[in-house]
Amino acid sequence: MEIDAHRNDAEYLDDPFPMRLAAARDIIGRHLPGGVVVACSGGPDSVALAALAAEAYLLAESPPPGPCLLCHLDHGLRQESAGEAAFVRDLAGQVGLTFRGERLPVPELHAAEGGNLEALARRLRYAALDRIAREAGCANVMTGHSADDAAETLWLWFLRGTGLRGLRSIAPRRPIARGSAVTLVRPLLALRREELLAHLRARGLGWLEDPSNRDLTLRRNWLRHKLFPMIREDLGRDPVPMARRLARHAEQVAGYLYDELDRHGLDADLLREGGAGAAAVDRRILAGLPDALAAWYLAEGAGAEGGLDGRSLRRLLELIRGGATGAVPLPGGRRATVEAGRVCFHAAESPPPPPPGLALMDTALDGRELPGDGAVDLSAEWRLRAATRPGPLSPPESVRSARFDADALALPLRLVRPGEGMRVRLLGGPGTRRLSRLLVDRKVPAPYRDRTAVLVDAGGRVLWVAGLARGDAAPVGPATRRVLCLDLERRETAAGDPACGGEAAP
Repeated sequence: MEIDAHRNDAEYLDDPFPMRLAAARDIIGRHLPGGVVVACSGGPDSVALAALAAEAYLLAESPPPGPCLLCHLDHGLRQESAGEAAFVRDLAGQVGLTFRGERLPVPELHAAEGGNLEALARRLRYAALDRIAREAGCANVMTGHSADDAAETLWLWFLRGTGLRGLRSIAPRRPIARGSAVTLVRPLLALRREELLAHLRARGLGWLEDPSNRDLTLRRNWLRHKLFPMIREDLGRDPVPMARRLARHAEQVAGYLYDELDRHGLDADLLREGGAGAAAVDRRILAGLPDALAAWYLAEGAGAEGGLDGRSLRRLLELIRGGATGAVPLPGGRRATVEAGRVCFHAAESPPPPPPGLALMDTALDGRELPGDGAVDLSAEWRLRAATRPGPLSPPESVRSARFDADALALPLRLVRPGEGMRVRLLGGPGTRRLSRLLVDRKVPAPYRDRTAVLVDAGGRVLWVAGLARGDAAPVGPATRRVLCLDLERRETAAGDPACGGEAAP
C-alpha cells in the first residue's frame, strides 16, 4: 500500500532547498498528463505554484501533458477582489498558462444560511474547483499549501483535541470531494513560506498580500503571528519542522492501521476520505477488531473536527459488542446509528444510508397500478419489471423475484406503501403477520419502512413485499397456464428477464 503520494521526494525540511524545489516540480510533472487546474489567489504560495507548474508544463515531453489552467475564484468578500482576479489573469499570461476565473456567491449564501463564513467559503471553493476540473477534462487540482500552512493546520487540529487524523495535518494527495474522480494535490508541503518568497524575488515575480492574514481574531493568524514566534524566541525551537516530522510519522502509522483494517476485511475508505459523508460498516467486523483498532476506527470515522470524546466512544463500543441497537450523537452535528448488522455514520438530521440491496419506492408512487407487461421505476436506483410468460415455471432463485398464477389474481394490482394494520399471510407460513412486524424482523431500518414497495390485489390483499417476502396468493402450480413474473433490478442493469428467461417487455 502506498501511504504517501510523494514517493522518492525530498521529505524533510533540512534537505537542501533546491532539492525540495525540484521534488515539488517533479510532483507537478507526474500529474500533468491527466490535466491540472492550479488554484491561485495571487498570494505568494499560489504564485510560486503557478510558476513551477508553468515550468513543468513547458518541460513536459512524454507523455504529453493535458490541459493546464490557472484558476482564480473571487469570493466576493472584499472590494479589491476584482483587482486580484486581474492580477492572476495577467500572471497566467506572463507564465504561459490558460486563465479561468469565477465569482462565488459566498456573501449571498452566508446571508441566507448563516454559520461559519470561512467554512462556507472553503466548501464553495472546493466544489467549484471540482466542477471546473471536470469541465476542463482535468484529473487534478493543485493548491499552494506550504510547510507553514501544514504546521498551522496541525496545531489547529491539536487545539481542537484531535486524534491521529488531525496529527496527519494536510494530506499531500486525496480526492477533492467524497466520490469525486478529481484528485487534490499539494506539491509544496516540503517548502517553507520564506523560501517561496525568496524564490519569487529571485525570479522577479510579484504577489499580492491578503489583508485578512493580519486579523488576529482568526486562530490561524494568531498561531502564525503570536504563538509560533513565541516558541521560536522563548524556547529556541522552530514549530514548522517539528510539525512536519510529526505529520509524516502519523501518516505512516495511519498507513499501517489501514493495512490492518484491510486484513480484517473492513474497507478503510471511510477514513481515507475524511468520514465526511454518510457511510455504513459491518458491525460484526467491528465487534471482532482488537480494542485499540476498533476505537481508532470509530473515533476517526466519526468525521468530526475534534474526533470522538471518550464517553461517546465507550457507548458505541458497548452497543456494538453488547448486541444492542441505538444511536450516539457525535461532534459536528453527526450521529452514529448502531443497527442489527451495521454501524452507520451520518448527519444527525438525516437517516442512516439504506442497506445495500434494499429496494425502496418513491412515496409519490403510492397507489400506482402495475402493468401486466412493462416496468415501473420505483426510485432513482430501482425498477420493477413485469412480464407474463407461459406456465408453469420453476420457482425464482432470488428474493428480488416473485411469480404468480396470472389467471388467479384479482386485478388491478397496485403498488402501495405499508399501511397501519396491514397484514400478510406468507407463502408456506402459518397464519398472518403484521406487516410492521415483518419489516422489523427483516431488519429494514425505521426511516425506510414507509418506502418499502408492497404489491396488493384489487381487494387489498398483500401479494408481495418487494424483495423481502412473498404472500400466499395465486401460487404457481402444474395447472398454471400463464405466469406473472416480477423482477426487481437496479436501473443501471441491462434490460433482460433473468428470472423468467427471454427478452424483457419494452
